[in-house]
Amino acid sequence: LDGGLIFNPSHIFGFFSSFNAEVVKDAVLYKGNIPSEYGGRASSVLDVTLIEGNKKKLKGSASAGLTTAKIALEGPIKPGKSSFVLAGRSSFSDWVLQRIPSVQLKNSSASFYDTNLKISQNLSQKSKVSLSLYASNDQFSLDVDTVYNWSTLNGSIIWNHIFSDKVFSTTTLSKGRYKYKVSDIKGDNQFELNSAIDYEKAKMVMKVSAGIKHDLSFGMEGTVFDFSPGQLNPMEGSFLEPETLENEKGLELAGFVSDEYKINQRFSVIAGLR
Repeated sequence: LDGGLIFNPSHIFGFFSSFNAEVVKDAVLYKGNIPSEYGGRASSVLDVTLIEGNKKKLKGSASAGLTTAKIALEGPIKPGKSSFVLAGRSSFSDWVLQRIPSVQLKNSSASFYDTNLKISQNLSQKSKVSLSLYASNDQFSLDVDTVYNWSTLNGSIIWNHIFSDKVFSTTTLSKGRYKYKVSDIKGDNQFELNSAIDYEKAKMVMKVSAGIKHDLSFGMEGTVFDFSPGQLNPMEGSFLEPETLENEKGLELAGFVSDEYKINQRFSVIAGLR
């Protein structure tokens, strides 16, 4: 999402997407032929880009459905030079669970919220910088027994620069945290189990249009991961003992290059190395 990593791309176990469609500019799904600039993935890649906001006038929208409500506002900070976009969503799905003829579901709860903020600034006719922030939180409890909670916090700075009509670059600095918590709030062994992933990432991509038939891209990236596998915190009166698994760190460094050769209007060949 604007260069940041989303480790859990859904709300309420997959019923809602983590991305607010009101502020999405572009979304590209790579299912099989994944470009060489993406690595370390187990399967497909979804690359989502948010809108930059209207630089001329202020406008907004709001809507509500049976289970969610959302609002979005965008406009200029300095007309023609800088802009912002702010959006938020929240669910109120508990009332649906209350109307299902099941005692277990009536005593359950499911909710989420997410917010997006993006500020864009034109540095010159050929250069611009953007700040993109994302925060979300989910909570689900089954029969008021076990509570599941997961949250995401992301921030990215993106610098786009045009060197010529055929050469441009994108440099991204991003930092984020994904946290997951399970709580047992009934019985003699009440506890909280916490885990988290923190990361810091830098990436630079150059794209070159080398003639009519060649599109060349190359770059490098580095990502530092800090994993917190688990921390068990017994609640007051519990018979459990506290326990913390040792944190782990990971480092990914990569360079990549790829070339798309257009044979004709129907066929192309893409070769890449990472």
